[in-house]
Amino acid sequence: MSHHALAGAIAAASLTTVALAGVERPAILGPEDVPLIPREVLFGNPERAGLELSPDGRHVSYLAPVDGVLNVWVAPVDDLDAAWVVTSDADRGIRQYFWAENSENVIYLQDRGGDENWRAYSVHVTSREEIDLTPMDGVQARITATDRDDPDHILISVNDRSPQFHDTYRVNVRTGERELVHENDGYVGTVVDNDMQVRMGVRMNADASMVYEVIGGPNAGAEVLAVPQVDSMTTGPAGFIGDSSTVYMLDSRARDTRA
Repeated sequence: MSHHALAGAIAAASLTTVALAGVERPAILGPEDVPLIPREVLFGNPERAGLELSPDGRHVSYLAPVDGVLNVWVAPVDDLDAAWVVTSDADRGIRQYFWAENSENVIYLQDRGGDENWRAYSVHVTSREEIDLTPMDGVQARITATDRDDPDHILISVNDRSPQFHDTYRVNVRTGERELVHENDGYVGTVVDNDMQVRMGVRMNADASMVYEVIGGPNAGAEVLAVPQVDSMTTGPAGFIGDSSTVYMLDSRARDTRA
């Protein structure tokens, strides 16, 4: 750089410094100067959540707080202001629920004190009569299937006989009566068809690979699908179609994506 160019650069820098000297710089704020976001905004109950339409299309349901505790509300689809609360949880709040296919009962899951031993309850949305569908302590219930052609029943899997394995029951959502439909002899999971029939079981091997087997019928125990451990989360049944003679599968074996 020449002597004249260097002098010009220094002069320009000096002018810039002089110009900035007259600018009011913003104050540096400390933590005490910034208001905290209220905990209620971050962790409080939503105004409404979990919107569901009844199978007959006549009612809408959602979760909303009652005295600070989430419960299930129901309203006619043409008059949302006429909503009424149908559950009466006063402790932990309800976060999992769905309509029974009869459009008259709501099923929800709740544990006690966070022990994750989920119990299934059925509530009639008009009378608010509640039934404990799985009235056993220390037992975990899993909703397995519903069927619009059998609207008063659902399949629930519970581990009341063996803590490790869930047996499957057909349960009446109006009365709570239940009937065993599959006694689990060692499957970590089962696959149910469109008619609420248990059709396949999933066994886990010592190396964490999975085997899908036929349950019931002349081919009981036959292997349907073998899944290595690396694909166990991305390979398996996607669902039965039609008369349940065909099942779609998802498969990631020997692929970088699943098909």
